[in-house]
Amino acid sequence: MIRIPASAPLFALVGILLAAGPATAGPRPFHVTPVLGLSAGGEVFSASTSDEEFSWSTPDGETFFAESMRVELDENVLLGLRLGKGITDRLSWEASVAWTSMNMTAETLTLRRNFDTRNYDEVSATFLEAALQWDWVDQPTTPYLLAGVGYSTLGFSERRRTGFDLDQSTFSWLVGAGFRWRLLCLEVRDHIMSVDLGDEEDRLQAETFDGKDTLQVWEISLGFSASF
Repeated sequence: MIRIPASAPLFALVGILLAAGPATAGPRPFHVTPVLGLSAGGEVFSASTSDEEFSWSTPDGETFFAESMRVELDENVLLGLRLGKGITDRLSWEASVAWTSMNMTAETLTLRRNFDTRNYDEVSATFLEAALQWDWVDQPTTPYLLAGVGYSTLGFSERRRTGFDLDQSTFSWLVGAGFRWRLLCLEVRDHIMSVDLGDEEDRLQAETFDGKDTLQVWEISLGFSASF
């Protein structure tokens, strides 16, 4: 009976990657890259008052009072697909689409110094983007930089009634960096877009309202390219 070593699948995968990658440098052929990653949005806005509490209503209709509030987007899974082709030995173009859904969490501090964390809204984000990618070296394995523009949509859950304008569509910027090892690429991106806070300041009745005119959604992802 022939025994197959437990490490054989790993060595087979490495062999496939080494064989499939281009043997010589040059403009990249047309390639398709599905990606799986993690998204995180950070702080959206904060509100506070110096002498008294302000009112805040939960998505379930409960009203309570707080001294300060911080609203941020939590981490979640991101899915995407990228198409691209080399222009020169080190420069290539790329068109991409990515989608994620993040919980918007509100952390409040009452005058009694009690912390309370609740789900504030659910936000889905879709990014349609075009970018230029510049490879650090003209080799199949290389670090790279990318920058581009896009059209992004933000969908706020209507049942939450937060005061944000629902289903916003906005112009966006994209910057990022990554490392490509033949067919695999590990990448970090920053999606930067405008956001309309609507009448949130009036609804919270807060003396100090620090709303963000721009919203950043960070992405770290792993992709596997197929060339044609």
